Amino acid sequence: MQKVTIPLSIVIVLSFLVSSNPVLLAHTFSENENALFLTMINKIKAETQLAAHDFSNNTKQAQDHANAAEALFTQKDPVVNTTWTKEISERNPRVTTDLLHSLNDLKTTVASNSNSSSVQSKVTNIGNLLDEAVSVRISKDLVNNPKTQALVLANLGNEIYSNYGNALGLPSSTVANMAGMNMPSK
Repeated sequence: MQKVTIPLSIVIVLSFLVSSNPVLLAHTFSENENALFLTMINKIKAETQLAAHDFSNNTKQAQDHANAAEALFTQKDPVVNTTWTKEISERNPRVTTDLLHSLNDLKTTVASNSNSSSVQSKVTNIGNLLDEAVSVRISKDLVNNPKTQALVLANLGNEIYSNYGNALGLPSSTVANMAGMNMPSK
């Protein structure tokens, strides 16, 4: 049996290379349609819940959130180059129709200064319809997939930091540095 020896200089160089690079990339995620869809669902849920929360003390803000929820659902997604209403309609047109109606109904209810229990009821209904849209479009295994969940979390985090930066008038590079999102150059 032959004994293998590694020169001390190689060990020193390798340990220097490993310890001198503080950025270690364990896994690189790429966007996928399921994560984008789930991100959109979570954003709509957040907007509708904010509409219900703000309704009693800031009607204008509640209206803005209700409008944003509907806009998220009907806008064309730049990554997948289609609307999510079309994607859901391919599998279950009733869910799309009910969601459009319910989001519009929430906007009308918030604008009419109805009672807060009515607004909360509409938000709950929208949440149930969004859950149904997810179950119609994505299998439970994919929804519970850690990679998909990580992508959704990353998408939501990026959205939060981007909106925060926009609200403060900060350039995107500053926001990326604040969030620790600046990527090393290759």
